[in-house]
Amino acid sequence: MDSKMAKIPNKKPLAKRTVMKAISDGLLVHIERLAKMVAKGNRNEEETRRWVVDVLRTAFGYVDDQIETEMKALGKRVDIAIPI
Repeated sequence: MDSKMAKIPNKKPLAKRTVMKAISDGLLVHIERLAKMVAKGNRNEEETRRWVVDVLRTAFGYVDDQIETEMKALGKRVDIAIPI
């Protein structure tokens, strides 16, 4: 892969700057949401898991069938797993 190009899962290669902007914009919205959750004292595991899955979808371009939740790997519980 060309160093100036990056690939978002299931999408055409995009310019690295475009990818970084999309990730940055996607993360900004979710970081604000996380800050509000913490400020309200809402630190429940399920809500945090939903937040992480939303970030994977919107900021990093993953689709639902690429995101595994509540699985076992190497004999341990994994909350969220994605393909690499």
